[in-house]
Amino acid sequence: PGGNYDMITHYVNNPNTDVAKLYRYENFMNPAFFARGTNHGYSTVTETIHNADNQLLGETRTSYTNFKDGTDPARTLVSGGGQGHVGFPFTRKQYVRTWELGQPLNIKSYDNNGLLLKEQLFTYSYITDTSTAQTLKVFNSNNVPTHYTSGPLVYNAPDLPCSNIRNYRMVQDPYRPYKGFTLLTQREERSYTSNTQYIADITNYSYDARYNMKSIRNKNSDGNYTEILSVYNYDLSAGSNTALAKMVTDDMDRIVATETWFNGTNSGTRNSNSQLLNASLFQYTTNGNSVINKVVYSTALEQPLSYSAYMSGQTTISPQISNTYNNGTLASYITEATNVQSFNAKGNPVETYVPQSETYKSMIWDTLSGKKTADVVNARQSEIVYAGFDQAIAEQNLTYNNTHQSFYNGSVMSIPTIGFVVPVSKPLIGNGVYVLEPAGGTAKELYTTGLEAGKQYRATFWASSNAVPSFGIEGDTQFSLNPIAQKGEYKQYEVLFSPTAAGQKIGFHSNSGYVALEEIRIHPANAVMENYRYTPLFGVSVTTDALGRMTFYEYDGMGRLVLTRDQDGNILKQTEYGISAQY
Repeated sequence: PGGNYDMITHYVNNPNTDVAKLYRYENFMNPAFFARGTNHGYSTVTETIHNADNQLLGETRTSYTNFKDGTDPARTLVSGGGQGHVGFPFTRKQYVRTWELGQPLNIKSYDNNGLLLKEQLFTYSYITDTSTAQTLKVFNSNNVPTHYTSGPLVYNAPDLPCSNIRNYRMVQDPYRPYKGFTLLTQREERSYTSNTQYIADITNYSYDARYNMKSIRNKNSDGNYTEILSVYNYDLSAGSNTALAKMVTDDMDRIVATETWFNGTNSGTRNSNSQLLNASLFQYTTNGNSVINKVVYSTALEQPLSYSAYMSGQTTISPQISNTYNNGTLASYITEATNVQSFNAKGNPVETYVPQSETYKSMIWDTLSGKKTADVVNARQSEIVYAGFDQAIAEQNLTYNNTHQSFYNGSVMSIPTIGFVVPVSKPLIGNGVYVLEPAGGTAKELYTTGLEAGKQYRATFWASSNAVPSFGIEGDTQFSLNPIAQKGEYKQYEVLFSPTAAGQKIGFHSNSGYVALEEIRIHPANAVMENYRYTPLFGVSVTTDALGRMTFYEYDGMGRLVLTRDQDGNILKQTEYGISAQY
């Protein structure tokens, strides 16, 4: 994206490092360097939606910014495009303002008859940072030759045109790239009542000196404005607060409060006549070397609050925000919305308490990617059990013998280290299964011990269809198992049960053959659990809902979602992509 640099061409002599000559460059990209004159694939994208009978249900057309939009000038760093100067060392850099490309300009939605229903129009501000190019320590990797103005001749042949050639040295090309970014400044949403008549809502966006979004002002069709105002950590004095001080040291930008105001017909930002509709305050703390959001406070207002009551004589930051960090007293209308009880090693929350409903929410995270693999509402972390037996997903509250795991390499299942045969050809989802070894009695091979006595729990799991595993209490009741679904080599089971005593081993063993297990989920019966699997670099590959039903997502080679299937493989949604030959 453009840049400037000084390129040394001659040193005084060898080994002296004094510079004799240099070129100063500020070169710009020629559109001819692109494929077919563009480095952006789409100017207009049309998405059509059809039902199973191929009947048109609707259409969406999106226009994007490109290298050149209509009659606007090309997005080069100099007027007219092209390279301003091509000289030594003749290297071609990327000089287009790439941060301005690919932004949606207009989105139109049509019904099945081609009538315009809705339209969104976007306006942007583009920022090009040229000064940073002088100080960035980013270099092009190629080396280039420089020459000496004095010193011994390497080759001297007076009868040839290349006489008096002196020695040279290799130096690194000191090119430093420009940076830039795009800021959304306005969005207009139109709802059409006819092809020409519409109702419009306009939203304006403004930013602070660090280019973080500060204010979002929405004007409705009645001409009234509401505003969402953001307060950042650097707006507060760090004082002795450890979290705020670390944010300053590590140059972090974190939102510590959001406020929603009613500004009436005033198009400007919050003022003394404004009324507070709601506010959220975010209290951060440190967890090892991480800064984490520990508590969220929110306002509980029966009616809008006046500017003076909330600001208490201040003009920029409400004392309520400062009080969340200096142990001050919060106003009675501010209540605790969520409080994170525990975090994992990467700073992700694993248990959150919601005081207003007196409930807990628990989460499980992928140990490698850091993505969330489970959400459980109305359950504590100690009350949930999950195992997918993937290599990257940590099993939750489950004891098992990891030598019984088998992993899929793309063609076959690995043989567990203890050497027995795996009863399936591939996992149901993911890349691993757990294999139960047949044994007598009720001793549990895979189990949990932390479930509460007398509380009802719900368990769902998938098992290979060659045999039925035993699931129940070690030395006690074995629960009745009836399949509720089947997919390929697997059957799904669901059980409602209650432990009869604390600390019981509740889990699985087999009396009738090797059994592969996958997607084990146990949680309180009144809780809701959802799970997520991911395709690396693409996105979600499988979701499992509260009832244990799975939805599968498939992508093309460019990472675009093309198919959504239900648990039985039926296509729920199909997306096709094509390129219109318009140049």
